[in-house]
Amino acid sequence: MEPSVRTPFSESNIDLKYLNYFYGDITSINQQNPEDYYSVTEAIMPLGLFPLEEGDYHFEMDDLHYSIHLFKVNSENDPVFKASKDIRLGSGSPEMTDLPIAAFLDNRAIYPALMIRVVFPFKLDNWADHSHPSGIKVQLSNEYDEILGGPFDSDKIAIIAVLNKFLSSDLYPLSVIPLTYSSFSNYVTSYLCKTTKHQLLLKLSFLTNADAYRNALYDYLGNASISHNIDSLGFIIADTPIHSESDLHTLILNVIDKTLRHYIEDRRWIQPFWQTKSIMESGGSRIERIPKPETEAQPTLFVIFELVLRRLGVHVIRESNEGIGELDFRFSYTTPTGIPLNVIAEFKYAHSQKVEDGIRKQLPAYLRSVESKSGIFVQFWFKDTNGLTFNKPHDKTLTDAVKLVNDLGVATSEEQGFKISCVTIDASHRPSASQL
Repeated sequence: MEPSVRTPFSESNIDLKYLNYFYGDITSINQQNPEDYYSVTEAIMPLGLFPLEEGDYHFEMDDLHYSIHLFKVNSENDPVFKASKDIRLGSGSPEMTDLPIAAFLDNRAIYPALMIRVVFPFKLDNWADHSHPSGIKVQLSNEYDEILGGPFDSDKIAIIAVLNKFLSSDLYPLSVIPLTYSSFSNYVTSYLCKTTKHQLLLKLSFLTNADAYRNALYDYLGNASISHNIDSLGFIIADTPIHSESDLHTLILNVIDKTLRHYIEDRRWIQPFWQTKSIMESGGSRIERIPKPETEAQPTLFVIFELVLRRLGVHVIRESNEGIGELDFRFSYTTPTGIPLNVIAEFKYAHSQKVEDGIRKQLPAYLRSVESKSGIFVQFWFKDTNGLTFNKPHDKTLTDAVKLVNDLGVATSEEQGFKISCVTIDASHRPSASQL
């Protein structure tokens, strides 16, 4: 059986707080009686989650009839990927980034994958509150959520309950270990009218597991050792006292040194900041390595800062619009006595034409907008010694670039009354030790 074909909706509602994305009009499933609708849930998981016997099954539970469909799919038939592929995580939400959506899929975009579809003979909408203007239930955290690590997705629990009952029954020919809440993190729910069979609303439930986001970040970083060590640094500095803006400024500099500078320069962890580009020439094409655009490198930076700083209660806000443009990162913290603190960090490539303006104009403007005196300017250097891999900037050496930003930082701090620290990180390609 092939998955149903999706068509785009003209409008979408996004509930980032609960990581539910709604495509269509939420009120459309409240026009008739609840029993006049049915719900189709679809989850994509890696093959091997449990022994698979593909097929269409029909199952009775609590006097209700369910349809369950198990089969393999490729990317073109993945409803979770289809529903999420155009979402840019991070737009307007400091908690999320625009990492490749494949990083967050349960199967990490590895196909073929397992499709599990469950058809409910009723409207599965525990998330809904049709008396609320948004149509979405406002769930306040309680002591049980804090103890159990919730809140939990009630619809997902219902899906798992039906699946486990079916998989343990005589209808399924293979022996299966029961699924748990963490067996999958993402799924879609289609709401249809029983009479017309038309899809009225599509809900994408994303990152429903407590550790799904963190695990995706680990995989995205591409090096389990590095991501583990970065995460461990958060425990090491967890007791760092932050009483003033100066304390926060020092902390952020320390994190930049112990993560970005250490891993990029000392451990040569540079692949997240480079990409390949095919160059067409008369004799064919050649592959050239170039730095990723700044906007594509920022998600990796966000991941690192988020992993380290979250335990201290420091909020990492990426590309926050402060009324004068876009800044790269704002680090925000409220002291135990209720004093709000902010430190601004701007990231630029050394071959950018905006390095000087970034230190003299943009960073001071950002600092004034958030009433902060503490800023950090981080310059990334990509030009190798002989300019063989990348040769920009043409008119500077690494030593020149370091001196330029340091001098500009000191001058701007003295002239405008700020504390601007400048850091240069060498992310260039270097020969390995065996080639030296």
